[in-house]
Amino acid sequence: MKKVKIEDKIFIFIIILIMLGGTLKPLILPHDVNYFENRKANQIPQFQFSDFLNKTYQNNIENALSDQIPLSNTMKSYINSLQIIFNIGYYKMVSLYDTNKYNPLNDEVNLYKKYLVFKNTNLDYEKPLLDNRINNINKIKEEFPEIDMYLYYIERDYDINFETNEKVGIYEYIKDNINSKIKSNKLEIKNFDEYKNYFYKTDHHWNYKGSYEGYLQISDLMKIKSIIKPTKEICFQNQFKGSKSYLLGTIFNVNEKICAYSFNLEKHTTMINNKIIETYYNPEKFINNLNLQITYDELYGSQYGLVQFDYNKPENKNLLIIGNSYDNHISELIASNYNRTYVIDLRNFENDIGEKFNIKKFINEKKIDEILFIGDLGFYHGDEFNIEEEI
Repeated sequence: MKKVKIEDKIFIFIIILIMLGGTLKPLILPHDVNYFENRKANQIPQFQFSDFLNKTYQNNIENALSDQIPLSNTMKSYINSLQIIFNIGYYKMVSLYDTNKYNPLNDEVNLYKKYLVFKNTNLDYEKPLLDNRINNINKIKEEFPEIDMYLYYIERDYDINFETNEKVGIYEYIKDNINSKIKSNKLEIKNFDEYKNYFYKTDHHWNYKGSYEGYLQISDLMKIKSIIKPTKEICFQNQFKGSKSYLLGTIFNVNEKICAYSFNLEKHTTMINNKIIETYYNPEKFINNLNLQITYDELYGSQYGLVQFDYNKPENKNLLIIGNSYDNHISELIASNYNRTYVIDLRNFENDIGEKFNIKKFINEKKIDEILFIGDLGFYHGDEFNIEEEI
């Protein structure tokens, strides 16, 4: 029998270590975020016999390994890149490529005038989903009639057909059916030129101009008189890769410049999930490295279950903001006019805080005087934002 050379043994040992590293890595140093799909990464679940019997455990293991195994997302990105290149090449070859029309890149994302956009939705499809959310908000108002409530809706590509400028009418449907005592307004997008001024090329969020316009409109809606003006515009050079790029899963033509306003805020305390932090939104910390590849979360904050701003103004009111990641840009600005402001993301509250969100308990304990609901279509039709069962 032929002996295995020592150098071959070493090589085999290294290969085994690499394989074990890829397998054990999800257990030892798991990723918190799947940037490829712009969501929290699936983690290795704790074993429960009941979950094993109904195959939930097996499915969760499969999802976790898909998120955590090294290079899996990189491989996806290269494969998807080839698909995108093929799609655009095909459109041009058969003379279907038209910058003034939606050019599908996959089942969800389209290329329109060099922007990655979703097609507009259908109001009849959305109505049952919106009704659940509207009834939920109305029930909150009925339960707490003494609390001033405000609703702000953010129009985006879902709300308009850029080829025809025809609007879907989501906000109008919400306004017609929401409790008349809840004051409301929206960021309106009338055409593509307005959209590209307020939104990114590769991401679904509004940019710094859109969010600041939203802040001004919300301040007017809520009768906020002390408006904070930006002191500086800070831009990163062509290094931002937005959520739609990750949704495409491609390395092809995905980067863009991302900018932010800097503000001088009064001294205050910020807490994330009940832990004090130094700063929340502070683009100044990147000022010496503007070539940095930066993520939306790094610049504007992540999807935390609970954020608290304490400006220590006991003569002012306490505010509760219930929304999604669209409020990350501006919640700290709005909070400067209040004593304490609490920002809730219902998708993550239970996981981050360790208990379900009970709005009765929260309002009574925190002595809430006003509530602001804020978000895009995803917030107003998503079941994960309903809190009716706790009312």
